[in-house]
Amino acid sequence: MVQEKKIKIGFDLDGVIIGRPPLVPRGLLERLFRGTKDSGLIYRFPTGKRHQWLRKISHHYFFRPPIKDNLAFLKKISQDPSFEIYLISGRYSFLAKETTRWLVKRELAGKVSRVFINEIDLPPHIFKKKIIKKLELEFYFEDDDQIVAFLRKEVPQTKTYWVDSKSFDFFRIIGQ
Repeated sequence: MVQEKKIKIGFDLDGVIIGRPPLVPRGLLERLFRGTKDSGLIYRFPTGKRHQWLRKISHHYFFRPPIKDNLAFLKKISQDPSFEIYLISGRYSFLAKETTRWLVKRELAGKVSRVFINEIDLPPHIFKKKIIKKLELEFYFEDDDQIVAFLRKEVPQTKTYWVDSKSFDFFRIIGQ
């Protein structure tokens, strides 16, 4: 019996599966963590303990609601044996515990093939490029339009899609 090739799909976490903190404008978050939209793919790694603590608090599962439709979709396809699902987050190493806690609270832990967190603290777009190439993903879903453009150029064999926090028709894209 010939085993069918599985479709490998990757998802970013924040902005795709995990929502932003309520009442905090996206522009403010970007300025704090990244700089202005015009600054390009430049990300601020918080080197001080105070800055890391602030990020940990802002990434606590209580302040990061799920994007319900996208989470429901992810749970649904994670049960389908024809898919390999990967979560690829640019979150830095000091947020690993908060990320794991969020996945457990939202009942995602153990339902995907693997979770990749940026434990080597590379710039998020470089980390994602490295993992996507290694996994040879067929599809990748990302909420940062600049990272989408970067990945489309650097990893053209992977179909990379921009996603926002609103309802998104994943099934239409992956042909199901």
